[in-house]
Amino acid sequence: MKGWFGLLIFGLVAGASAQWDLTPVPVSVPESMRWWPFDLARTLNVPPNTSVEVVARVGGARFMAVAPNGDIFVSKPWEGKVVVVRPQAGSDPLIFDYATGLNLPHDVVFHTIGQTTYVYIAETNRIARYTYTTGNTTGQNRQVVVDNLPDSSLPELGGNYGHALKNIALDSSNRLYVSIASSSNAWAGDATSDPIRCAIYRYNADGTGRTLFARGLRNAEGLAFYPGTSTLWATINHRDNVKYPHNDSTGNFGFEVGSYIDNHPPDGFTRVAQGANYGWPYANPSPDSLSHLNFPPYDPDFDNNPLWANFPQVNFARISKGIQAHSAPLGLTFFTGTQAPASWRNGAAVALHGSWNRGAKTGYKVTYYPSHADSKNLMGYSDFVTGWLDEASQDQWGRPVDIAVEPTGGVLISDDYSGTIYRLRHTPPTNTSWVEAVVEETTGPATIGRNREREWSIFTTNVVKNPGSKVVSELAAVGDFETKGLTRIRRIFYPGGNTNGGLQIQGTDGGFSFSVAADTTLQTIRFYLGAVGSSGRLRLKLSDSATEYEVPAKNLPTSFYGYAQITFRASSPGQRLQVSWTNRSSNGNVVVQGVSLLPARR
Repeated sequence: MKGWFGLLIFGLVAGASAQWDLTPVPVSVPESMRWWPFDLARTLNVPPNTSVEVVARVGGARFMAVAPNGDIFVSKPWEGKVVVVRPQAGSDPLIFDYATGLNLPHDVVFHTIGQTTYVYIAETNRIARYTYTTGNTTGQNRQVVVDNLPDSSLPELGGNYGHALKNIALDSSNRLYVSIASSSNAWAGDATSDPIRCAIYRYNADGTGRTLFARGLRNAEGLAFYPGTSTLWATINHRDNVKYPHNDSTGNFGFEVGSYIDNHPPDGFTRVAQGANYGWPYANPSPDSLSHLNFPPYDPDFDNNPLWANFPQVNFARISKGIQAHSAPLGLTFFTGTQAPASWRNGAAVALHGSWNRGAKTGYKVTYYPSHADSKNLMGYSDFVTGWLDEASQDQWGRPVDIAVEPTGGVLISDDYSGTIYRLRHTPPTNTSWVEAVVEETTGPATIGRNREREWSIFTTNVVKNPGSKVVSELAAVGDFETKGLTRIRRIFYPGGNTNGGLQIQGTDGGFSFSVAADTTLQTIRFYLGAVGSSGRLRLKLSDSATEYEVPAKNLPTSFYGYAQITFRASSPGQRLQVSWTNRSSNGNVVVQGVSLLPARR
């Protein structure tokens, strides 16, 4: 052993932003709201120690914004109105029409400039704002700040507009961002119109100073800034019926192949950079690569850019996170900086509205992306709320749209299919979490399966092998990175053979994240890892722990091979230990080889 470092943590307070094993929980519904689908008992799967209740029934409920006093503003596009839902303890909520006669209102955002608080409402053809005083239940002093946005009234569209609803965000410099989605599935005319109809534009808060911010975004929804930064994020609904783009031996070139369409192209959740072009309608992200859904590379669009004939791939910026194709991600909320439960606070939630044209339905759930508090990078997602879709019967009884956080810490979810606003509440478990980590450098090959390990997973350049129970629930990449196969690491041995391979991540804060089931029993895992040209950074987080802990790496050389041995225990069943290993330098890389579950400590 050349070097070691350790971390010992006792009695961690409740909270985390990692992964969970979801628990089925009955949905609590007041007697007065028990019409379909709540004429039957319903269950949703949520993180441990969480309850679910129906707050209100609001037909066609789409995007939400929570006022400082806890009132819930909800858009109802198909009725042309925004309503205010005022929860009442022990009784049904009061519901008021805040603004009516609107043209497909969608996104609603509160924003304060100086001493004035505004409610911004995005209609299909305009953005208007209202002055707001605490307790207002009707809109005051309406002012149209952006007018004549493209909608179905455009003569060239013949009364059709595929993605007419608009989403907005405002930054700390009082600038307004407006998403103008495409009118179509894959018509190149949307990319040359004025304004461009697959883009995000930026304005001053009063609607002046229009600037093209980013383009190539077929349908950007859920615009939000990472709290405390000027970094804009958005979810993306990508195209349908994509034709097979590869002129290969399959003979499928240029044809619509159902099995291919089911998984191509991925939808997206991405950081949006000023001046970037994200591909549509000339390029589509592809999950068929080493990086899979993390910063996926592009395939050329057969209809508009066959075999890169018109625009080279280098023109297009990659999206940050791919999402299973046809999931239809809509609402996006960062829990960071809110009153959300501490166990959820360091991360983002995304509502997947669900597919309409996939062979087997996907989506119909809310997902969660934990983040590193220092680097602002999002790790691999986990399910946060599921159960609206019965996968066996393929029947759904709800479709989540948006997520919002109340001043009291309740997490709200809107559902336009059943016309429901749900509230999640989390009760922290008893504070008994414990974790210990030691990292050791080794001089020879790692041996898995011969050092008392009883279960393990091996990561090669493109395979995860789990001969026993699946130790690791997910291996995901972290940060801005490049993924590649690696042969410069020490060989690892396991009972089924050996491999020189591994997965390498190169780039600033690039690395790997995975999680392991945690409960009230003491468990130990051994994580085989390495770093080439950059000392690694190990972070640990139990899902019932409020803090992400970094194990100091000051004694590790920049070319390191070894293992981390981690012993842990959670406060309650159904928790997970999140482990991440990231790069300290933009020039080097980090490597993952395998994870082993050790016998119980004696």
